[in-house]
Amino acid sequence: MDDMNNHTPKVSIAVAVYKAADYIEKCVRSLFEQTLDDLEFIFVDDASPDESVAIIERTLQDYPNRQGQVKILHHEQNMDLPQTRWDGLNAATGEYFIYVDSDDWVETNYAELLYNKAKETEADIVVCDFYIDKSNESKVFYSLPDDEGDVGERLRDNTLNRQCFPTLWIRLFRRRLFYENEIVWPKYGMSEDVTIILQATYYAKKLAYLNVPLYHYWRNENSYSQLKDEMSIYKRFYSAKGNIDILNKFMRQKGISAKYASGIIFGEIEVRNYLIPLLNKPKYWWKHISTYPEINLIFLFPNKYYNPPLRKRLRMLITLLGLYPLLSKVIGEKDV
Repeated sequence: MDDMNNHTPKVSIAVAVYKAADYIEKCVRSLFEQTLDDLEFIFVDDASPDESVAIIERTLQDYPNRQGQVKILHHEQNMDLPQTRWDGLNAATGEYFIYVDSDDWVETNYAELLYNKAKETEADIVVCDFYIDKSNESKVFYSLPDDEGDVGERLRDNTLNRQCFPTLWIRLFRRRLFYENEIVWPKYGMSEDVTIILQATYYAKKLAYLNVPLYHYWRNENSYSQLKDEMSIYKRFYSAKGNIDILNKFMRQKGISAKYASGIIFGEIEVRNYLIPLLNKPKYWWKHISTYPEINLIFLFPNKYYNPPLRKRLRMLITLLGLYPLLSKVIGEKDV
């Protein structure tokens, strides 16, 4: 991933593009209107069948000062998100690097504030706060709760223990962090964020926190992660498990599994939770309780790693007894 010219932009911003026609103009305008001038924009078209790329090109005409800063890459066939993210990173030449999702948007000072914080602190990763937007509602989420102690080490520990939101788009990365270290790239399209982030966080020499909400995450009810048919649900489980297995292997190899056991357990629970809507079918019931089986006891008995509420403990108990979904509504479970 060596630079192809003598100029190194301050920040490269990569956007994976697939079926984003309904949202991408808002995203693109928020990027082209950034207060930081020295940027590079990389749009990776993952063989999108709609007008997403045409919208990007049309919108770019309104920003002549940005036209020389834009790269649009095309896949001949759909390669899925991990490959698309990799291609965006591989094409980048900036000192720092950010991923933005095509159905989201950012504050106009997003790149500038993150970059300035990185230069001020000499951080390899800077994390900011964000909004979750849906319909007419917008709520701020804080990436690092108030606490005492070193901010960088709290960020590292909270991230590796899955207590800090594992999303790529609230993180500015020093780009060389990715090619100077042995980061194993995710293979599947679920939990790919956390697989990348936890490895990068492990290798980062310094982390910094910007206590400002700069990113707008749009809760898209029509996204792949919201599809509720049996095949889609199982595919999400399979994909998430594949990436979490990569991450768990990495943590074992680095000798940090014990220190960050809570993070490992949380990730494994998240994987199994994908199957909850399918527990009325015996094959998924067995897959659920036999995937990371050590979790079963963690749910049932008090321990230092995870303390789920009573409803979740009861769910595990009736699942192990084979009584789910017969008793699911008794414990307040909703139909999925």
